[in-house]
Amino acid sequence: MFYESLFNPSIHRPVKACLTGAGEFGASFLFQAQGMPLLEVPAVCTRTVQRAVDAYENAGIPASKVRVCESAEDAKKAYADGFNVVVDSFECIADLPLDVLVESSGAPEASAAAAELAIERGMHVVMVSKETDSVVGSILARKAAERGLVYTTGDGDQPSLLIGLISWGRVLGMNIVGAGKSSEYDFIYDPARDMVLCPGQKQEIATPGMGSLWQFGNRPAEEVVGKRRAMLTSLSHRSVPDLCEMAVVANATGMMPDRPLFHAPVARIDEMPDLFCPKADGGLFDRRGGDARADDHGAERLSRGVFIAGHARALGDGEPRLDRLLHGGFVVAGMALFAADADPVVEDVFGRRVEFPRYGEGREITHVAAPAAAQLGDDEPAPLGEIGRRELYHAERVGRPGIEVTRGQPHAPGADQRVDLVRVAVALLPAGAAGPE
Repeated sequence: MFYESLFNPSIHRPVKACLTGAGEFGASFLFQAQGMPLLEVPAVCTRTVQRAVDAYENAGIPASKVRVCESAEDAKKAYADGFNVVVDSFECIADLPLDVLVESSGAPEASAAAAELAIERGMHVVMVSKETDSVVGSILARKAAERGLVYTTGDGDQPSLLIGLISWGRVLGMNIVGAGKSSEYDFIYDPARDMVLCPGQKQEIATPGMGSLWQFGNRPAEEVVGKRRAMLTSLSHRSVPDLCEMAVVANATGMMPDRPLFHAPVARIDEMPDLFCPKADGGLFDRRGGDARADDHGAERLSRGVFIAGHARALGDGEPRLDRLLHGGFVVAGMALFAADADPVVEDVFGRRVEFPRYGEGREITHVAAPAAAQLGDDEPAPLGEIGRRELYHAERVGRPGIEVTRGQPHAPGADQRVDLVRVAVALLPAGAAGPE
């Protein structure tokens, strides 16, 4: 795809975007936008307005060109006078002549409210906050579609890359049986010391015998990954961000999780085709369909990668012609794995160097999503709303009718007047009421 043809300044006018959230993502978004002829960001909403002023300054826009406004009237005047507007409430800029909201606050309630109001005011929405997208994305997408607007995820982060990879595979006619991403946590095996390191959890664990589990050999894949997991029980194998992101993928693509809490195998990228397929084919899936999740570890790791796994097509003689698979695919046991990754260059299982340059933590690439939504009407598949992220709780004690039910810690002050709920797990379940199971 040739981006310069799609986003030709001689054809399109600059898109005017407003940004919610001026944290690490927001600051980088503002900085990158200054070099893009088709993207302007004249308004920012954030709870701490000085962060937005600082972000503008770091992007090369002096504070003298920025106005902090406390009302919609002040914001309209500052905008009309050519200033970049900073506010702490989205309502203050909702009526400005803007094309698209880039929502990156990470605050679910405020994020959902801002996106809904933006749609009501005729703005497209690029939803970067996965916490919001995983819960109400399908509702916001329907509201946008009813008004002829685009609601889409930010291009470049793991969910959008995986959605794009699945879409690419389907267009090519691939029989995709599994898809997933690496965890927020990297497990790195050091064979010299027989240790597994998890920098994200600040743990280093002795794993005597892990070397004997490095290859599946003739053993069932499920047995090997089960033994690996048994050695790493002190580590978390999934996180809330993982489930948020994969809820976005599941709703956008219709590939449902095989299990509400995922299989989350401790595995290397070249093992994914053997694992992400039905048990009848030697894999992990209890049923056919897509498990939207994978962890990856290894001394040489593929960090923050996304992948799809599918059957190689038979050509003529009925045997898969693996040499005909597209360049850059990993091939194992008649399955093909195509991966996109954060690292600019990785070594695949055959030692070839394969470049995957698109991943940019969602920051650089999301800049393309904003003009794509406003100018091209381009979005990722509208969330189907078939699956939802649920936080599951149990009550420490049974309470009387009428007492307050809160999330909290057991035995907290005032516990005699409320029932405290303790979170058990976060899971992806079909949309609808959660049952007792």
